[in-house]
Amino acid sequence: AQRPGDIVIAVMGETGSGKSTFIHNFNEHAEIGYGAESKTDTITAFETEINGKQAFLVDTIGTNDAERKEGYILQQMAQWLSAAAEKDVYLSGLIYLFNITKTRVTDSDTHELRKFKKLCGQNAFKESRITLATTFWSELSDEGKTRAEATEKLFEDWFWKDTPIHNRQETHRITGRKEAYRILELIAARAAGLPGPAPLQLQEELADGKTIAETEAGNLIKDNKEEMQKTFDKRLKELEEEYREAKEEEDKEAEEEISASEQKLRLKMEKEKKDLMLLTMTMEDLLKAYFGPQYKSEPRHRRRHRTGSTVTTTTTHTTTSSASVRFFGPLSFRWSFHAIFAASMANATRALRSAERNLLKAIAQMRKAMKSLSPWL
Repeated sequence: AQRPGDIVIAVMGETGSGKSTFIHNFNEHAEIGYGAESKTDTITAFETEINGKQAFLVDTIGTNDAERKEGYILQQMAQWLSAAAEKDVYLSGLIYLFNITKTRVTDSDTHELRKFKKLCGQNAFKESRITLATTFWSELSDEGKTRAEATEKLFEDWFWKDTPIHNRQETHRITGRKEAYRILELIAARAAGLPGPAPLQLQEELADGKTIAETEAGNLIKDNKEEMQKTFDKRLKELEEEYREAKEEEDKEAEEEISASEQKLRLKMEKEKKDLMLLTMTMEDLLKAYFGPQYKSEPRHRRRHRTGSTVTTTTTHTTTSSASVRFFGPLSFRWSFHAIFAASMANATRALRSAERNLLKAIAQMRKAMKSLSPWL
């Protein structure tokens, strides 16, 4: 469980917004990607200190990562948040980073922002747990900074929309470690003035027994994929008609091109369907995926609420009556994160072993190919 004073901050944003760079300022083990390339393929917590107090910065997968589908990205976030909640660890704050070198706010930006808001929930915004920061100002010319200020203002309007004015925070411009550390200090100070860490909306929805798809963030993705499916179906019918016309005209070259396009489209449709299937997972499924298939969570339904200045957890067991216990239980925060770190390492190890097997297969195939070409080498 989480001890008073312990700070856990998630750093979120699109790929290339500078999440890993931000964390690298305070823990050199955070690996940095460059440009649109993402180095973050798993959610990882890095230990640091804020004004002498233990803190953890959580590096997340880019919300629009080109290499990973949005269903997978949300599933990974839901999995980590479920594992943290299982150990009574909750976020003290969240930082959303926006790359200010982008020339405009796109539909993709606003879509990702809507998902972020639904993941967090309005309470997180009303309690001032959310911080917006813009990055890469040092890469802009004077003329570029003028345009960037207009982009920042537009993104701010989108970001704080529906949030009461008195709960809105100033947007921070990050040009180096000093500004980044100032953000951490402000989050720690705000967290100290609250009764304690609280679950995000996604965590509450999953704890209520919903699948990821049934949560507000998941439903947004599901709706998006359903619209995508309609577009796919329409294009597929067009290709089928084009193929019939090419066949009637005995245009073999056109037939091959259309057939290749149809195959490519069907493959893309299949990937989207598989990604959507990830959203059928419940909290129990997520915990087993994170801690291992043998992991067993106590059958319970948690309802978190505030009583005065104490955050409590009401836990209902199947064999005992309900009992109200302190949110900050007997287990230390470090122990809880030790379990989560251990699971993270296990996941990373499995990924490395899989990559190693794929590499060995590739080497074997290359050797076979080289051998077959040896007469001409």
